[in-house]
Amino acid sequence: ASHELKTPISVLRGIVETLLEEEEDQRKRHFLEKALRRIEQMQNLVEDLLTLTKLESGRERLNLSEFKLRELVEEVYDSLEQEFVKREVSFENLVSEDFKMFADRQKLFLLLRNLIDNAVKYNKRGGKVWVRAKKEGNKQILEVEDTGIGIPPEHIPFIFERFYRVDKGRSKEMGGTGLGLSIVKHIVFLHGGEIMVHSKPGEGSRFSVIIPNFAKVIS
Repeated sequence: ASHELKTPISVLRGIVETLLEEEEDQRKRHFLEKALRRIEQMQNLVEDLLTLTKLESGRERLNLSEFKLRELVEEVYDSLEQEFVKREVSFENLVSEDFKMFADRQKLFLLLRNLIDNAVKYNKRGGKVWVRAKKEGNKQILEVEDTGIGIPPEHIPFIFERFYRVDKGRSKEMGGTGLGLSIVKHIVFLHGGEIMVHSKPGEGSRFSVIIPNFAKVIS
């Protein structure tokens, strides 16, 4: 099913990219660029749907290991750097060099990428995003905070639902799939953790992810 969904979109993208390379007429280029953006959105949606389906199936397993969290945060930032530059938002990785996390590294990359992606997209020009981490007893706590537009309190209970959008117009304009926070929630639950949201409209949001330290449990 994954192959059947992905292949036609990849073929379509290849055709449009080839046409763009050869087209000199500005008006036609404008429409081809628009089509390419839509195809990219479609690809992102399919990827997110497939990821979410795997997470919801109950068959997904954790590949646990110990790793340096600061390095993982840097990798996530590198993958989103263009968004930060485009939106003139600054980023600060406040995770200490020696902070070691015990979790599924690949899934944590996905979790942080979705949280940081939202933090930059729903920010203001000249805004800021921070990532912090700390340990409290048997808990590993990650925080992603921003100076963005914030979330009205009546929306907070629903933001982890599939396709839920606080501001439908802005979300579509940002090119999001509406599945990012749902993916985050499932990754947190798969780790036996919890996620909390503190937000003030007009001031920003802070997402706190609490994951049990499996290394302590295993030892």
